[in-house]
Amino acid sequence: SRFIEMFENKEYPIVLLGEISEVITKGTTPTTLGYNFENSGIKFIKIENIREDGKFNLKKVMYISEECNEKMKRSQLQKDDILFSIAGAIGKSAMITEELIPSNTNQALAIIRLLSNKKIDNRYILETLKSDYLKRQYNSLKQGIAQTNLSLKNIREFQIPLPTYNEQCEYSKFATKIDKLKF
Repeated sequence: SRFIEMFENKEYPIVLLGEISEVITKGTTPTTLGYNFENSGIKFIKIENIREDGKFNLKKVMYISEECNEKMKRSQLQKDDILFSIAGAIGKSAMITEELIPSNTNQALAIIRLLSNKKIDNRYILETLKSDYLKRQYNSLKQGIAQTNLSLKNIREFQIPLPTYNEQCEYSKFATKIDKLKF
């Protein structure tokens, strides 16, 4: 509700997520490339590892080998990448932190890597993806019956209100404070 209060009813430029992103992609399942999961190695993050509050639950994280990770370059995760679930439980979102590197992911999670040369706060975009404002957008786009999904094209076309960088940071601080209070 704070997001809507601050941004939805004001005159901000609307940008497509694809316009402010360097990369929007997804991974694959290692077994389709002939690799098995390992007991240790590179973390392989799936939807099940993202909690509803946007934090990670790594108790049941799976692992892949270094060799598999190299074959899956497209989905190697970087610090500050935003993950957004695009299959099944659509809309689960989280940001990759330094502690999670190296990691990789599968095709059920979109990887959103924002442009670094723009004044865009990653946390603001993460919170936008979790907002009711964006839920209305993706609920109108969901496809499928047994398991709903979104395409990467859908993700690129998400309409994002883009306030000033200072306003983005102000909202990020507020969201961080609320997260700490919840904890």
